[in-house]
Amino acid sequence: MIGAMTTQTKVLVLTNGLRDQLGHYYETSVSVADAARKLGFRPILATHVDCRRELLPFWLETHSLFHTDHWMREAPAPEASIDGGAPALRQALGRGCGKAYRTCRRATWLAERSLYYLLPPLWYDLLRFTRYACVPRIASREACGRLAAKLRRSYLGYCDPERARLYEQAAPWPRIVQAIAAPSASPKLLEAAERLLPLGLGQELDYALWFYEDLERFLAAADAGPSDQVWLGTAHAREVLGVRLAVERMGSRRSPAFHLEFRHAPFARDATSGAIIETPQTQLERSFLSLHAEWPGSDRIRCYTDSARLSEDYESLVDLPFDVLPLPFRAHLISPHERQPGSPVTLAYFGEARDEKGFHWLPDLAAALADDYLLPGKAKFLIQSNVSQPQHNPRSCAALRRLKRRAPPGIELLALDGTLSPEDYYSLVSQADVALLPYAPEIYHSRTSGALGEALAAGAVPVVPSRTWLSDQLSRGCGETFDDFAGFVGAVKRVLDNFESYAAKARRRQATWLEVHSPEALVKALTSRSHPELKPAAAA
Repeated sequence: MIGAMTTQTKVLVLTNGLRDQLGHYYETSVSVADAARKLGFRPILATHVDCRRELLPFWLETHSLFHTDHWMREAPAPEASIDGGAPALRQALGRGCGKAYRTCRRATWLAERSLYYLLPPLWYDLLRFTRYACVPRIASREACGRLAAKLRRSYLGYCDPERARLYEQAAPWPRIVQAIAAPSASPKLLEAAERLLPLGLGQELDYALWFYEDLERFLAAADAGPSDQVWLGTAHAREVLGVRLAVERMGSRRSPAFHLEFRHAPFARDATSGAIIETPQTQLERSFLSLHAEWPGSDRIRCYTDSARLSEDYESLVDLPFDVLPLPFRAHLISPHERQPGSPVTLAYFGEARDEKGFHWLPDLAAALADDYLLPGKAKFLIQSNVSQPQHNPRSCAALRRLKRRAPPGIELLALDGTLSPEDYYSLVSQADVALLPYAPEIYHSRTSGALGEALAAGAVPVVPSRTWLSDQLSRGCGETFDDFAGFVGAVKRVLDNFESYAAKARRRQATWLEVHSPEALVKALTSRSHPELKPAAAA
């Protein structure tokens, strides 16, 4: 029963984009769930239906039932279930239904044969004509659906012309049509349809309703109640509508508290002037979030980001407060690393190979360092090289081909055949002396980077773009910044030429970073009623 009180408060980790171990979905989900367990809460994870249970720890209760994810990938055909025995149950029901169908068909045939011998020929022929000419047209599923739709349109046109107009606009999306036509349709849903459909956001609204349906199933499966906390670690604006509809349906007194964390910037900024660059994504985010902001406030929903810069971006977009949460990652998996005197300095790139993360700069960086640093054995590269979405990262694919074909000595490419396991990933992070993060500043001006957080936790020296959240995290002398590719090469050379000085300051920054950012700190922030320390702590 939804809303039932339990003896142990639950922390529901909702990661509808979690399909595999790629990226930080897996890392943040598992780390927060583990921290919740250690702090005495009961963690429950919700993932995408594609996520295989064997990828996750055995102790973590998991429900793989969300059809939508952050990127709106097409949902798979099989219907999700809230229990692991559903496929076998469906097969058993299917066999039972098939047997019942065959029994009914046999009974119908026997009845027809009986009528053939009992009725006069003329009456029997008339009955057969009526059956074959009329019944299929009336009783077929398609005909019934068309008739029901026609009746709904007639009813709405007579009783509610405005809703009838929305009904017509929503025709390409059956889920929206069904929601609008329901007699108990939420006023918030009708207002959302009225605002979003004319803007061409019907597909996004359809996904919001899909998310809402899956969310209700998850809350029921987890037996969520008012003392429980739901954390959506990578939220999208369209999901706010789904959460709002769920809270309205359950009521504030029975609903769990929802914590929606936004990690992607709502707009880009020019890398030099800082001017805002509006995109279709900006309109989308503003449209959905404005609805939430204009409706009466709900104390069961709070919005967050993971950086002060990103909170400022969202607060400039819409009149809503966005608190700042710590970054969660399992720093205890990073092994202490001591570089032997005289050994090469390890330049590491970790995380997926993406164009927005500057992977395509690495071949030219290696060429620039080859004569003075790589060949004499002063430095070496460790590069994570998996490209999960080649169609979106053409420059990274071309750079990887260059590295494979003519890589200078001193370069080791990892994960060429797939992603790294968590253990292998943290082994790579642990070996890093210098972390290379040539990220695009127009995209990462306010976005955070899990790779930077792990580099700081490991005591590595980061090289990051200037005038970004990444550069804000560097204390004096613990890393270097750059503005363009030439500056990137120069920054790496300065670190290599004065590595011991940079490394000592990076180790001091490591201690202050770990005091603020951890999975335990995030869970404590979510489960406390107020956390005024978060903004200054996260910006430290």
